[in-house]
Amino acid sequence: MTGPWRRRLRLTGIVVAAWTVPAVVSGSLAVALFPQAAAETSALKLMLYYAVPWYFWALMTPVAWWISGALNVGRWGLARIIAGHLVMAVVMALAHVGVLVATSYVLFPPQGESIRQMASGFLASRFVIGLMIYAALAGLRYTLEYYRLYRERALRTSQLEARLSQAQLHALKMQLHPHFLFNTLHAIAVLIKEDPIAATTTLVLLSDLLRVTLANPGVHEVALEEELETLKLYLEIERIRFADRLRVSFDVPPETLQAAVPNLILQPLAENALRHGIERLGGSGRLAVAAAQGDGELVLSVEDDGPGFPEGGPREGIGLSNTRARLEMLYGAGSRLAWENLPGGGARVTLHLPFAATDADPRLPEES
Repeated sequence: MTGPWRRRLRLTGIVVAAWTVPAVVSGSLAVALFPQAAAETSALKLMLYYAVPWYFWALMTPVAWWISGALNVGRWGLARIIAGHLVMAVVMALAHVGVLVATSYVLFPPQGESIRQMASGFLASRFVIGLMIYAALAGLRYTLEYYRLYRERALRTSQLEARLSQAQLHALKMQLHPHFLFNTLHAIAVLIKEDPIAATTTLVLLSDLLRVTLANPGVHEVALEEELETLKLYLEIERIRFADRLRVSFDVPPETLQAAVPNLILQPLAENALRHGIERLGGSGRLAVAAAQGDGELVLSVEDDGPGFPEGGPREGIGLSNTRARLEMLYGAGSRLAWENLPGGGARVTLHLPFAATDADPRLPEES
């Protein structure tokens, strides 16, 4: 037997067992409280009379749960959901009354009482109970569903925190990479003799970069403006290694600076462009960062004029794989990471994110 069928049988068993409890309890109480009626008819009939309506709800439980699952806020408005449940509650309550009338008529044929009179009596006494039972079933379905969503969100949050920690650690690894740190400190040592002011500036930039990287632990998203400021600090330090060979430009419209983006999302892309693109050039190189907004989407791109990606595309190391995984976890199908070789030479990596504004005060980064 396959897994889905096994699960359905298990759920069916749980439902039947759950409704068997009140069926047996109510039937047993009736036999105990009305011994004369049990003796005149039979204890079995009396127990059936009280048990059958409960098993009717055992049959209706999957229906009520399916309806509650179909009537969710994601697909229907609140007014339609309430109206749909009211209609189904009335229908099931009337069906409940019908089952009571049929059971009573079969087990205890009326003596001088018409079916209409029986139905009127049951309608007056049991219709509201049927409404309450349906409401309880729907409420239980929603409660379990929201609990499942809560558990999924809690798991997703913990996974996001783990991914963010990995991104922060990777950013530190990238910034404190022995080769990078050696070159930076070597450049500072040279500048101390040749240009003390530039050496001091470089030390301040390195300190600021480390401070910004370690700030806001646990924050999943920041304003694009803040992300660009962090990227600019990193690129200012990298310019020391490249001297006059590195040109950096930003094409970022002011209206995009308030957009929310994943924290530390651009640095791995810029690091890849520098290491695998511009460093391979013999002369100067260009790194361009751009942003655009349209159709509810924010598009970020980092491109260089290096040799481009090898045939078959880039090898997704820690930086790209971590970026792709974080985008998927944060936005699901609403995000996309793409790469391409440019016709005139060079490569571009593009991020497509859902646009969501923050309260940032837009300030354009200066071109360098």
